[in-house]
Amino acid sequence: MKIIQWVAGLILSFSLLVIIFITSFQVAMYSDFDWYQRTYERYHVLADLDMEMEDVMYVTREMMAYLIGEREDLFVTTKIGGEAKNFFGYQDRFHMFEVKELFLGGLEIRSIATDIFLVSLLVLILTRVDYKKVIPRSLWISMGMIGLAGIALFLIFMFDFSHAFVVFHEIFFDNDLWLFDPATSYMIRMLPEGLFYDMIMRVLLIFGIGLVVLLAASIFFHKLTWNKNQQAIITSTDKTT
Repeated sequence: MKIIQWVAGLILSFSLLVIIFITSFQVAMYSDFDWYQRTYERYHVLADLDMEMEDVMYVTREMMAYLIGEREDLFVTTKIGGEAKNFFGYQDRFHMFEVKELFLGGLEIRSIATDIFLVSLLVLILTRVDYKKVIPRSLWISMGMIGLAGIALFLIFMFDFSHAFVVFHEIFFDNDLWLFDPATSYMIRMLPEGLFYDMIMRVLLIFGIGLVVLLAASIFFHKLTWNKNQQAIITSTDKTT
């Protein structure tokens, strides 16, 4: 029974971390559109596009709506150089379709992880698990492993982001249509490599904060239940004597 409880506890912990990790992407990408504006200003995107910030932000919102499934296509007309033009070309639309599939696939993985989390929790309840022992320690083991992986990713991206960026695309895409020519693609001018670096760091920061909060909560829960048990032991000893 204890083996089942520990396995269920570890599965519950890892599924919870998967939920937090994927949610970190969604929060980083969708919680603050002012972040995009500040980033565009940092990388002087307007000059490269010959567009007004209002129009760039309109394109950004439509693109992000597409990626999360709230828009069916990427035929977005806006003003470029004072003329009404379709912002996304064929290659842009093809690649962003693949990115959309990848992102929606991540959200589906989060849904599956949520189901696994609930099933694991049910197993722990039915087996009358010792919550103060199994759940905090399972979380600590899982967070230790995921935390090390997160630190490794942070170091890889920080020291050689360009190479890591290329490797990422080679792993997840089976074509070279993610290689854009700035002379013909407005989208790549709007999304310089620095923006992706900043976004990854933003995701890792949010994920790190989530891990810290979870760690603090698990330690608090563990100490709280431990103190209650100690008090119960002391009370029982006093009655005996």
